[in-house]
Amino acid sequence: MKKFFYIFRQDLFLTSILNSTLLISTFFFFLIVFIFSICIGPDLIILWRFGFSILWVGLLFTSMLSLENMFKSDKQNGSLELFFLSPLRFELVVLSKTLSHWFICGLPLTILWPFLSLFLGNPYFKVFSLKFLVNPLVIQITLIFLFGSLILSFLGTIGSVLTVGLKQRGILLLLILIPLYIPVLIFGISSMNSILLEFTFIEYSSIFELAVKPEYIFLQGFFLLIFIISPWLSSYILHYFVN
Repeated sequence: MKKFFYIFRQDLFLTSILNSTLLISTFFFFLIVFIFSICIGPDLIILWRFGFSILWVGLLFTSMLSLENMFKSDKQNGSLELFFLSPLRFELVVLSKTLSHWFICGLPLTILWPFLSLFLGNPYFKVFSLKFLVNPLVIQITLIFLFGSLILSFLGTIGSVLTVGLKQRGILLLLILIPLYIPVLIFGISSMNSILLEFTFIEYSSIFELAVKPEYIFLQGFFLLIFIISPWLSSYILHYFVN
């Protein structure tokens, strides 16, 4: 496990500090939300209706920013061959790279979404306090963003390894991932809208009363499935590419 955490820390440092991916992804997410809020106009009702859709679209495109470079440097300097020769299972190497991508492109956006909702006219998130942070609605939506961003990172890893040997891989990566991202986008938005709709009329006292939603259960199940499949499948594809 020490080797796993070493690779994870190294990838985290290279992507966040040297390549400034953390700063770029956060700024890009803010830019998407800001542009959508300007295009829709000052109508707060329309902004509130499409607020979660805008946040999910921003999360989707932001998660694709650094996927093209996930294995690029390892391919250029020969690290892929060395990873296969090392005693560490390559599935763990892929898992560390996926988690480092999520820490840079997924986790910050999951934390920042309540602040960005101020640009979208959401009437529930205008006062920030300790009571706001422990609100069941806020916690539940944050969990949905958490599972959704993890799914996008694991799916993005599969798309990245499928195009690792190509020079012009950006467009192909987009064509591969968009059909895979759409179901996550649909279920994520619908689960948030249904939770927000019921919270408008029913006062929940516990987060567990909000958790039994078909869309939310689908996201959890999809995350468990892709968590198992993605490292194994990506490792198999890279092994075939190296050989």
